[in-house]
Amino acid sequence: SLVIKPELFKLKHLKSLTFFNCFVSPITLAKEDWINLGSNLESLEFRSNPGLIGGLPETIGSLTKLKSLVVLENGFNGKVPASLCNLTRLQRLVLAGNLFTGTIPDCFNGFKDLLILDLSRNLFSGTLPLSIGEMVSLLKLDLSNNQIEGELPQELGVLKNLTLLDLRNNIISGGLFENIVKIRSLTDLVLSGNPMGSDDDDMMGIK
Repeated sequence: SLVIKPELFKLKHLKSLTFFNCFVSPITLAKEDWINLGSNLESLEFRSNPGLIGGLPETIGSLTKLKSLVVLENGFNGKVPASLCNLTRLQRLVLAGNLFTGTIPDCFNGFKDLLILDLSRNLFSGTLPLSIGEMVSLLKLDLSNNQIEGELPQELGVLKNLTLLDLRNNIISGGLFENIVKIRSLTDLVLSGNPMGSDDDDMMGIK
């Protein structure tokens, strides 16, 4: 199992950093050193590292030049640090297949360039944040296999470039709003495993 040495954070010209299948034994990430990579790093990936536990360091939010942050199938848990809201240059944000909890941060109003948002296969709860409608460039939104509840916000209907909306296996209710049905760019809409219908609204009930 790899140990991250402090010397790594002296590579201040790094543009891309990937850890794939590196951490098997339990380890938490250092918190203070990530800021040293903030001047150039554009891509940071942690993929298939079951030994990576604990929370994402708050200091990852200092990597403000990041265009891609992929945290896929690791052992991370706890709440997503609020500092991720600073990463407004992101084009891809993937936090799938971890054990993140709490509500999805309501801070997407600055993410004008984001193309892919994948928060699937976690333990996120609460309702969808209204700022999701501010991600005007978004192509793919995958929030499947969480514990998200409540009705779909009408703000989703503003995402005119969206091709994939995957909300399967949550606790979403209340039918579909008319403006969501009017997203003509959608090619894949997955709502399986949600109590979308009720006495007042059928599965495709339009409000």
